[in-house]
Amino acid sequence: SPLQRDLLRGRLLSVQGEDAAALASLESAFARAPTNAVARYLAGSTAQRLGQSDKAIFHFQQSVGLDPSATDAAVELATLFLARGQNAQALSAARLALGARPTSRARALPIASRAHIALGEFDEARPYIDALAEMPGQATKAVHERALLVAHTDGPEAAVRTIEDSDVDLLAARNEVLLRLLADGLVQIGRGDEALVRMDAAVERNPASAAHRDARARVLARLGRTEAARDAFREALQIDPGYDSALAGLGLLAAGEGNREEAIALLDRANADGISDPDSALLAASLVMEQGRLEEAERRFRAILAAAPGHAPTLNDLAWTLAKRSGDLDEALALAERGAEISPTPETLDTLGWIRLERGEPALAIGPLERALDEQPDASSTRYR
Repeated sequence: SPLQRDLLRGRLLSVQGEDAAALASLESAFARAPTNAVARYLAGSTAQRLGQSDKAIFHFQQSVGLDPSATDAAVELATLFLARGQNAQALSAARLALGARPTSRARALPIASRAHIALGEFDEARPYIDALAEMPGQATKAVHERALLVAHTDGPEAAVRTIEDSDVDLLAARNEVLLRLLADGLVQIGRGDEALVRMDAAVERNPASAAHRDARARVLARLGRTEAARDAFREALQIDPGYDSALAGLGLLAAGEGNREEAIALLDRANADGISDPDSALLAASLVMEQGRLEEAERRFRAILAAAPGHAPTLNDLAWTLAKRSGDLDEALALAERGAEISPTPETLDTLGWIRLERGEPALAIGPLERALDEQPDASSTRYR
């Protein structure tokens, strides 16, 4: 039938990496059958790969509305909302996935927990983590989510204890992400040398793992051991020449040494197949801006937000750039408000207050500027504003 033809064509094009053509075929399929939840889900997944997050959300919502149990649309929707900082919507979609799609449970529980944490609802997050811990094969993920929660409620030292007191084998290859979280916490509380000892042991256990060598390099970089970190990043690239994180790490080191062109080239290589690391892509955009290439920087900011709509630092920098360069205060305000809502840091709040001033709204500027000063009392530019 024409419907099955369009669906199959869309799937085949998607497998071949021709996502734009795949999306057109899938949209043709649900034009023929508007109540086909699977076609809507496939269209949403394809739009997501194309970086069209608004269209992906629309199709996932349509799929969920038709039949939330038919596909993973609800959990994909929750994932997108969480990435955009729309935490209430993420929580709602995660709960829907938990009720309608039991096979999505391992993905939906951490999303629900993180959404509650982002909303400051720490007690409400705990039952989701407990439920995750009871699932077969999810013990390590539950430790990770519990450590994230404890970091918010009791600080980094308590988060480190949470991981150390677990019975997880942190040197096992499958637990590399949790080991990174532990190392970050150890460095943060002044136990960086201990973090490095653990990373050395992990590399010895997993000599062919680019990820572990990259993780070790990042600990070295945070301890200020630049040359050793560079060597470790290069070791990771010898194992996997296209390892994005190691390329980004070398770019970060080059930027710290003032080698802008080298840093931009490395950071661009790290995100050549799509922006996988918004932080490194933002650093490249910032370096381009420092060179006075403002239009290119703006294009880069927008590309980052297409891939990661909830990346607050990029929202902040694009808002500042638009207000400074083009005077587009309406879009700048929308971006600044979103950035400050997702991550109310002194930087995002200061930008929001400044744009409010530029718009001639001093009464509305006072609040965010005072909140910024509560966090950073010695910020002279904020005090001036």
